[in-house]
Formats: sequence, C-alpha cells, structure tokens
Amino acid sequence: MSRDEAYLHDSKLHEDWSSERAANPPPPRPRQNAHSQPNFIVGPNGDIITLADLPSPHMTRWVIRRKAEIVLAVHGGLLSLDEACKRYQLTAEEFAAWQNAIEQHGLLGLRATHLRDYRHGDKS
Repeated sequence: MSRDEAYLHDSKLHEDWSSERAANPPPPRPRQNAHSQPNFIVGPNGDIITLADLPSPHMTRWVIRRKAEIVLAVHGGLLSLDEACKRYQLTAEEFAAWQNAIEQHGLLGLRATHLRDYRHGDKS
C-alpha cells in the first residue's frame, strides 16, 4: 500500500468513526463547576437531576424516590452530607440508615412500611 493509499484508508476510518459517533453520541457526563461539584446526577429512574430538581427542603412526605435522590446526590457530589442534612433537617444517622437500606436491600429497603422487617431480617 502506498503512502497516499494509506492516508486515504486512514481518512476513511476516521470518517466512519466520526459518523458512527455522531449517530451514537456518548451519554452526557456531569460537568464540574468551580468547586468541583457536578451540575447533575442520574437519578434512581435514570433521569437527569440537578440541584433545582431535588426535593423541596420543606418535604414532609418521604417516598422511596425522594430518599434515593438525596442519597444519590450526596454520592454523586451534587450535595455534601452536611449540606443534605442541613437542607432536609436530617441527622447523619438517618442519612446513613437510608444509605445502608439501599446498599443492603436496594430501593425497596427505603420503604417505611417494611423498615422493621428489613432491620430485623424477618417477616412476621
């Protein structure tokens, strides 16, 4: 293969790669702001969540999805543990309980109706 043929071959490979990448772009990455915090996280349902999308600080009814969003926001760096605890009036122990429930039992571990069953490991 001559040098010109090799160049054309390499150019064709680049065009194929570029067109495939344009047709199948990679998923978005969280952008970091000046404080190295991401601008968004991927929520428990696969949706993009920003600080503005997090539950209201005045939340009185904690459903599974909202608890999971707060845990994911802390894990993803959207909020610090201190910020989350202050914003949602949580204790570090309460947050840790949510985190442990997810780690041990998945999202269903956050269900308040079955919390006793998960804590004691039995279903009475």
